[in-house]
Amino acid sequence: MSEATVQAAVTLSDLFLRRVAATPDLVAYEYERDGRWVPVTYGEYGGLVRDAALGFLSLGMPRGGRMAVWGDTMAEWSITDLAAMALGGSAAGIYQTCTPEQGAYIINDCDARVVVVDGPEQLEKALSICEETPGVDFYVTWGGGAGDAKQFFSFEEVLAEGRAYGETHPGAYEASVAEVGAETTATLVYTSGTTGPPKGAMLSHRNCLFCAKAVCARTGFGLGSSNIAFLPMSHVAEHVVSFYTRLYSGGLAYFMPDMTRFAEVARTKAPTAIMAVPRLYEKAYAAILAKRNSGSGLKAALFDWAVKQGDCAWKCAQTDEPLGLGLRIRHAVADRLVLAKIRRAFGGNLNFLGSGAAPISTEIVSFFNAVGIPLLEAYGMTESSGISHINAIDLYRLGTVGTAIDGYECRIAGDGEILVRGDGVFQGYLNKPEATAEAIDAEGWLHTGDIGEVDANGFLRITDRKKNLIVTAGGKNVAPANIELLVGREPLISQVVVIGDKRKYLSALITLSRDELEKLQHTDAYRSMSIGELMRDDFVTGRVREAVDGANAALARYERIKRYTILDREFSIEEGEMTPTMKLKRKVVENTFEAEIEALYD
Repeated sequence: MSEATVQAAVTLSDLFLRRVAATPDLVAYEYERDGRWVPVTYGEYGGLVRDAALGFLSLGMPRGGRMAVWGDTMAEWSITDLAAMALGGSAAGIYQTCTPEQGAYIINDCDARVVVVDGPEQLEKALSICEETPGVDFYVTWGGGAGDAKQFFSFEEVLAEGRAYGETHPGAYEASVAEVGAETTATLVYTSGTTGPPKGAMLSHRNCLFCAKAVCARTGFGLGSSNIAFLPMSHVAEHVVSFYTRLYSGGLAYFMPDMTRFAEVARTKAPTAIMAVPRLYEKAYAAILAKRNSGSGLKAALFDWAVKQGDCAWKCAQTDEPLGLGLRIRHAVADRLVLAKIRRAFGGNLNFLGSGAAPISTEIVSFFNAVGIPLLEAYGMTESSGISHINAIDLYRLGTVGTAIDGYECRIAGDGEILVRGDGVFQGYLNKPEATAEAIDAEGWLHTGDIGEVDANGFLRITDRKKNLIVTAGGKNVAPANIELLVGREPLISQVVVIGDKRKYLSALITLSRDELEKLQHTDAYRSMSIGELMRDDFVTGRVREAVDGANAALARYERIKRYTILDREFSIEEGEMTPTMKLKRKVVENTFEAEIEALYD
């Protein structure tokens, strides 16, 4: 079976059947067990999905029913997801960090008949709310734990049940897949809930295949490509943009639920692509600069010179300008001495980095481009199947999120809001027709809630969220995101929230990175200081002041931060100030730190 035949499928379930048939011996994913990586081929993967689907069916999961999946990003998550689809149903993810109450809301909202968890901790949460979730028929765990409330099965029992069912019902799995249609809901992705309860976005098989096809076309991700699966599967970036793209292309995943080991896994497994959120690249960039700063003056100068040569070479490539002999020689030397070593820290095999879900500094983007790892900014949201715009290696504009992918239209409304229309626009919010009508207008335009502008060549630049726009007492409209990015370039600063709506001037709440403070504690000058003492130290507060002053120098007078305060802790999910996807809940922050904000305007 050719790749064209595989990719001609109109549902993800049929795509997976064709993929298994076409490349049964190709490794689909690897996972760690007892300290070693275990490969699983597409043929083996197909058998697991078939057994899981028939096992769920045999145990009472109705066709078209929904499951709730509460667990880390693991191979079992993907197997469960594909099994639910094969039965004409869908899986709804619950973030690992969700409380039992938040989990109960999603389980009830999507009418989940089965709850699948990844071990004792999540199982305990699920069972603690079993009285509040009466629609659940049974529970399944991928590893460890048991419960006596309602029916409970291990994942191995589900697979065994499926194998037995398949022997007495030959062809049942294939027949079930054949009944799935392009407009059947493939998955439910719950929004992060920055302004209220999360909403279940329904994405069809057509939506998801459209996204996967677009990512492959723009990035070149295909057979032989690989990436690390580490973002939460409950988020559209990992679930749709990454996972379904691998199925479409025949790519390979390295499942890594422990995000703290990302650098180690990238170095040893050498993926061809990384799809992540800006925070990962910000931390990587900060770590590289910290190493540069810890070396001698000569090494730091060599580093800066090498990056400059890389930047010049990259800019020439973007403008189709030939590299002169001098630059070719300088770039070759820079690459050998510095740039190639940085690439090897990421495995040395990367074709591109993908970044989305939040703004990223152009300084960081330019750095990775200069090093020789193209960083492609993308734009999308859950409601657009994860992507509507992306830069491409040969169609690139720094400071933008690229042009609309084939099949999408984009226009800017009169108030500056970005509107998109195309095959990736979701089916709507589950059980919320009014919210769906607010999101998609009568002409099919999805109202993104983001503010932006499109240049003459179709490149989109995001300026901020519509709801985040600040209108000062002087009537000036201010987009805080750019200001926060400028201040946040300082590695010691972890979070910045600009305040100023209906105020005479802008102020800011600033938090410090505990990781960076702990690094300072390991130096001789600060070894005796506690974290609290460090936060008040002249060196640290001076760095923050320089960051604010530097940002102000690049801003218009009405955009400048006049006063700020350094908070004694970072914003967190536990305190309700961040969503599970690490998006800031501005209203919660403003309410929690009301006294600190008022003090800035005394």
